[in-house]
Parts: sequence; C-alpha cells; structure tokens
Amino acid sequence: MRKLEQALAALAKEPPRGPLDLGQIAVACALGWLEFRGFTPDLAKTHASLHAWFNEFRARPSMRATEPKES
Repeated sequence: MRKLEQALAALAKEPPRGPLDLGQIAVACALGWLEFRGFTPDLAKTHASLHAWFNEFRARPSMRATEPKES
C-alpha cells in the first residue's frame, strides 16, 4: 500500500497531459482497476488533481465502453 500511495502521489504531482498516448491510457486503466477492486483511497480527498484528470479521462466514450461491470 505504501508503494501505491507513492505512485499516486507522483501522478498527482504531475497528472498526464498532452496528446492522448499509451501512457495516459495505462494510467487510467490502472486507476479504474484499482477503484473497481477497492484498493484506492478517496482520490478526491487525497489527490485532487489526479482525481480531476481521471474523471475527465474516464468520461471518454472508449473508457465508458470498456469499464468493468459488477456481476
């Protein structure tokens, strides 16, 4: 969990920006998976800039079409 927190803090310091690339997709997918599995802290409280970026990115049609669904 310490390593996860360090990674989130690093990403929050400098959220992905610029033209869409594989790195942004990887970060968004990882955050989505962590959220789905319940491993992430409340990003809105702990890492507001990363939370804002993720919410914007996850609104993309391609992300919405592939998000995991509860069974």
